[in-house]
Amino acid sequence: RSLIKIVLKDVPGFAEVTSFKTEKQTYGVMISLDLSLYYGFDAQEVLETAQQKVGMAVEEYTSITTNGVNVRASRLLHAPDGQ
Repeated sequence: RSLIKIVLKDVPGFAEVTSFKTEKQTYGVMISLDLSLYYGFDAQEVLETAQQKVGMAVEEYTSITTNGVNVRASRLLHAPDGQ
């Protein structure tokens, strides 16, 4: 979970991880994330970027094959001043 937060902290529009699940499969792992996003950003772009970054980071840093990354927006937050 900490790796996910570190990887996503630089994604514009990302606020926090609200839910994190992994499912072990025969040839790897399936990751499911629920994210909170900041209002005013393109949700599809934020979610797509998060999906790509998480998949690449898990494979790169852990050498675990990622079969898929499911990302869903669960909340929308007002961005703090300066974001």
